Amino acid sequence: MLTVEDYGVIRRAHRDGMSIRAIARTFHHSRRNVREALASPEPQPYTRAKEADAPKLGAFKATIDQILAADDLAPPKQRHRAIQVFRRLRDEQGYAGGYDQVRRYIRSYSVEVWGREPRNICHADHKRPFVAAALRQLLPDSRDLAIPSRPENDAEPARREGVHLVVLDSNPFGVRLSR
Repeated sequence: MLTVEDYGVIRRAHRDGMSIRAIARTFHHSRRNVREALASPEPQPYTRAKEADAPKLGAFKATIDQILAADDLAPPKQRHRAIQVFRRLRDEQGYAGGYDQVRRYIRSYSVEVWGREPRNICHADHKRPFVAAALRQLLPDSRDLAIPSRPENDAEPARREGVHLVVLDSNPFGVRLSR
């Protein structure tokens, strides 16, 4: 597989007048790879020919799709999170696989069906629940609220849909909102 540096070396050598055969011999690449490097502007990313096998999850994909399709019609607070889907599969259907495989499948489903990543309401609810609750009351229509959870990020605003939120450590109620 050719790297970006290989592409540059091959292009410079060809620009300087070396033949494809001489480039292949000098840099130890096949003539086919040299031609491909000259034909395309940058290396092509790797793509799978077929979807990866999921021997444990494969039989349960239809069930997960049904749960997520039903969640589209449910109110937001009644929708399943990935861990809840995993527990339902494990307890009700006898799923023997791991949680991470279910989580990755749900993420890919979200991107394919909805065209976006799954929504994360607030990643710091467990650290600052009172601030998260206050923000939800202030902005009930907002889909995404981001509250920095690490002290080094507290000075930087998190941007979500035109709303800048900053939580200051010195004053946990010091939330500055601007549009």
